[in-house]
Amino acid sequence: MNKRRGYYTIEVAGKEITGHFSVNFWALMEEELGLKSLGETFIQLGQSAGLSSVRRLLYCSSKAYCLEEKIQPYYNDIFECGLAMEEVSDDDLAKVLEAFMESKLMSNDDNFGIERKSEEEGDNPEGKSKSH
Repeated sequence: MNKRRGYYTIEVAGKEITGHFSVNFWALMEEELGLKSLGETFIQLGQSAGLSSVRRLLYCSSKAYCLEEKIQPYYNDIFECGLAMEEVSDDDLAKVLEAFMESKLMSNDDNFGIERKSEEEGDNPEGKSKSH
C-alpha cells in the first residue's frame, strides 16, 4: 500500500480497519464533542489526551473513511469501537497516532510539535490506500 498522509490501516480482531484524518473526520469530531469550531476541537483534544480521546480518534477516523468510501461503518457506536480497541496492538495504535499527527490538516503546533516526515522519506500523497 502506498501511504497517503492522514490514512492508516490496522488489524482489529482479524479484520482490517482503515481510517482517514480528513475534513470529514474533523467535522465528526466537532459533532461528537458538541463543539462549534475547529479551534475548540483542538483545545478539547489537547486538554484531554487520554484513552477517551484515542477511542474517539479511532472511531471518527474510521467512520470518516467508511462514509467517504460509501461503505458501512465498521462500528455502530463509539462503545463498540472501544470494545474492539481491546484487540488493537501497540504497533497498530502507534500507526493510528502517527497518521493523526501527520495529517495535512494538523500544523506542528497542533500535533504537539512533532515533526512530520518529508515526502522524500516515504510519504507519497498521490498513493492509494487499500480498497475494501
